[in-house]
Amino acid sequence: MVYGIIKDAELILKTSGSQEVGSENGAGLKIGPTGSVKAVIIVSDVGSGGTLDVQLEESDDDGDGDPYAALVILPQIVEAGVKTQNFRSEKTYVRRASTVGTDAVTWEMFITTAEK
Repeated sequence: MVYGIIKDAELILKTSGSQEVGSENGAGLKIGPTGSVKAVIIVSDVGSGGTLDVQLEESDDDGDGDPYAALVILPQIVEAGVKTQNFRSEKTYVRRASTVGTDAVTWEMFITTAEK
């Protein structure tokens, strides 16, 4: 349990660790279509002037014929803490796309049930 939130190993979009400056796409998770669920980002360290931009993307076939498209764009993160975003996906696969600017950011991301 992290910050009182249940974390299921099968719903991890990024394991805890440092992401250097640059962009990366996470692996697609076959979780949809979904009802209302919540993305949780836990940022434990932001380097000097570091920024983290994250968006959730969705696809029907893990990008094989249906390219991933933006589902939710989260506000830019510039400090350590916990950020959450409720969302709903109409497609089968969900992944994260992230970009770090200026300096490394240590973070993790997973999906859990939305609060009622």
